[in-house]
Amino acid sequence: MVDKINPANMPDYKPITLNELTKMDEASIFNKLDKDKSGTISDKELTMAGLVEENLLKAKDYLLQKFGIKKITNNTPGENYFEYSPANTKVTTAHTIDELPTRGSWIRDARGYDISNLELPETELLNLCIDNTTILSPEQKAIIEFYTEKCKDPGLGIRTLHEQGITGKGVHMAIIDQPLGKHQEYAANIRSHTDVNATEMRWCEASMHGAAVTSIAVGKSVGVAPDATVDYYSAVNMTQDPEANKDYIEYLELSIEKESIYLDECSNDLKVKEERRIALQEKLSSGNNSRLQNELKIVEEDIRAIQEYLKAAKDNISSLQEEIEHIKKYGQSSSNSSYANAINKILDKNHTLPPDERISVISVSWGFDKHAEGYEDLVQAIARAKKEGVFVVSTALYEHYGMRTCGANRAPKGDLNSPESYEAGAFFKHNSEIRSKEYKNNLLLIPMDHRTTADYTDETSYRYEGNDGGMSWSTPWLAGMYVLAKQTDPDITPQKFWEIALNTSDECTNNDSGVYVGRIINPRELIKAVKEGKEQ
Repeated sequence: MVDKINPANMPDYKPITLNELTKMDEASIFNKLDKDKSGTISDKELTMAGLVEENLLKAKDYLLQKFGIKKITNNTPGENYFEYSPANTKVTTAHTIDELPTRGSWIRDARGYDISNLELPETELLNLCIDNTTILSPEQKAIIEFYTEKCKDPGLGIRTLHEQGITGKGVHMAIIDQPLGKHQEYAANIRSHTDVNATEMRWCEASMHGAAVTSIAVGKSVGVAPDATVDYYSAVNMTQDPEANKDYIEYLELSIEKESIYLDECSNDLKVKEERRIALQEKLSSGNNSRLQNELKIVEEDIRAIQEYLKAAKDNISSLQEEIEHIKKYGQSSSNSSYANAINKILDKNHTLPPDERISVISVSWGFDKHAEGYEDLVQAIARAKKEGVFVVSTALYEHYGMRTCGANRAPKGDLNSPESYEAGAFFKHNSEIRSKEYKNNLLLIPMDHRTTADYTDETSYRYEGNDGGMSWSTPWLAGMYVLAKQTDPDITPQKFWEIALNTSDECTNNDSGVYVGRIINPRELIKAVKEGKEQ
């Protein structure tokens, strides 16, 4: 994520060896970094302070081990940074669930935390993000082990298709994501691994994001298409160009301004609704009236929806403010250039391969910010992919293909292969019910939350994702589904696939309200229809 630094351009650059680093005490290290023991340490700061040798990773590992520094692995751009706690404290004890870090209004992250003394209802426990750094009580551990195994199932009948031989065998896909480490889930699937930014940026050896998306696409026990082959492209989505950063900060500030205006409008709406609720309650206190009771019910539902939106909007504003501070402090903002470069590399490679070995789908768990540098190059690369028959599955499918998708949450205690166990994804549930019926009829929901993925820390570990998902997880799932369709009918096109996927989908409703929110993909019916279409 940071440019490789040329020591010749830094007059005060005095690198030390790893051996010298190991002899320094904590105070000396933090004094050299000119930091107190809070916040983050970036690769660039380590390098500028001379606290690295040729192999930066060794220096990182040493600091992690000596001072209990915990690597942030929850989202981009955090993976290049260390979050560090008091010396020799590797795990933080949470005394209440509110002490766990949150992302948005729906995710609580228990990685690196001791939650063994928390008395959590099973449902609340299953909403947490948990890995092998989470300290659990014996009872909690038994629950999480059970659901970690259960939630490896891709769901919605995918394993039934595997039993029928529909596994993606003979189909080739590409994944563009953060650096990928080795894991038993997908080791046999990787045909090639290219570092798109090898001469520009290198910010970690392996990422949680890369391991997760690859296992969801092709993992042996987790994946949708376990026999597909993968050409993997490590790429970054950051730039350090000052002008690009300035423009992007202005865009983020404008987004905050717009969100704040809408927030004020909704706050006023909430006030009006609450006043109406009080008036209705007063009228009903003098006697029953079915019309007023129905109105009260509607008003209370509106109040609940507005309150959920207000909470999500405030979280979004806070997130945007944090991003601005991050860019100002570290000089890094969003960029599309590496992804455009990777897509073109993949298409160029296809021209060197025999037809039956060419890549037919690219999975990119990124939304391609229109206001970030390189967007026009990205648009041209996707247009080229369309022309050459390669489906680029991203979180921005509507912008580039007119295909509207969103993620689906699933009840881990339910039947993972039944559409009735699915509802609107955790991150957009707060406004999933207010869309028009036409919008919902053309919205295809893809499994996202409450699943198990490969972890990046070693070759055998897994991570349980509770409400933690986002479209990053739905993207490789859908790309894997396209691989299964491609195995069934090698001539299928993205548009034909989409048409069949919508036509064979099931209604999806929110579990608590029963309100219709969109269409949930039905893999078995989809593949059945693809077979029938091929035979005609």
